Amino acid sequence: MLVPSKQVIFEGLSRDYYARQKELASSGFSGCVRLVFADFEGVIIYEAGQPVTAVEESGTWMALGDELIAPLENKAAVTDGSMAIYTLSPDMIDFFAGRKISGTVETETGPLLGTRALVDNLLRDRSVCIFKARGPSWVGYAFLAAGGVIDAVYAAGRETLDGVRAATALKQAAGRATAVIYFLEGGIPYVTVTPSVAMPPGAVPAATAPVEVLRPSAPAETVIAEPAAAESAMPTVDVTITLAADRALQPLHPSKLAAVEALEDRGVVLADGLTLERLGVQDGGPASLVIPGGNVAQVTLLKMDLLAETGRLVVLPRKLRRRLSVVPGTIVTLKPGSALVPVR
Repeated sequence: MLVPSKQVIFEGLSRDYYARQKELASSGFSGCVRLVFADFEGVIIYEAGQPVTAVEESGTWMALGDELIAPLENKAAVTDGSMAIYTLSPDMIDFFAGRKISGTVETETGPLLGTRALVDNLLRDRSVCIFKARGPSWVGYAFLAAGGVIDAVYAAGRETLDGVRAATALKQAAGRATAVIYFLEGGIPYVTVTPSVAMPPGAVPAATAPVEVLRPSAPAETVIAEPAAAESAMPTVDVTITLAADRALQPLHPSKLAAVEALEDRGVVLADGLTLERLGVQDGGPASLVIPGGNVAQVTLLKMDLLAETGRLVVLPRKLRRRLSVVPGTIVTLKPGSALVPVR
């Protein structure tokens, strides 16, 4: 993993780690030791001369925690690899210390879903996360917390950028790329953040349109209302809320479904084709979602492509679940048309 360095202290072989460790302790070093091996990379974070946590990364897999320190140190002592030691800002050390990776979302960027839209949405949602994107000849990382960018790093060829230049390059990266979001939990809570990296103008505009991986033809805002009067002969379908990671779903595009669940902030419900057929609603059409207690939310139905359709499961974006105070496993009822606008 690339992390934005402030000053390079040493570059050499990983087998020199223990010899250098005494110097790091005696000098009260705060920064990181980056270790690169043939099979994976690791970063050991130091604060006041002591290792406090570590990161391991291989491809799109990543782990974070203090339990990784000893295995990394032992591997450095017996394995041929490269090592770089450099200082980090106090904000970056605080970003890693005491935190764990709670969830991962992987998706592909393209014309409808670029790195700018993904980063803006994460900032708007005040997520604490590591955003990574890798294109054909470049890779970039942004470290985000509470609506701000703690720091960023971007490498293309032999050129490496950090800070605002890296954040700008990452958000302006064009073409297809693999994007991975590692959501973090634990550590010192972020209440407000003064970004260490000033984002480019318009980075987090309040009026910027949210990410739309699957754009409905007539998007609808989520509205809570009292139950509407029953329409005669109106079809209804009882479904269970589940997660995109539920193996029972068997989605054809799991990374896209996971990205919509994690990032979408509109009032949408993802249902399979059988559910839409039973309701007589087309993909992108309006529907009423009746939640326990009788309240009704006006939503837009989006079709999710599954290997086997059951007509029993739906996925709600994380933000919508939070607004409606529902959890996976909750049984809800879908009705065609809007709860607030008569069906014609």
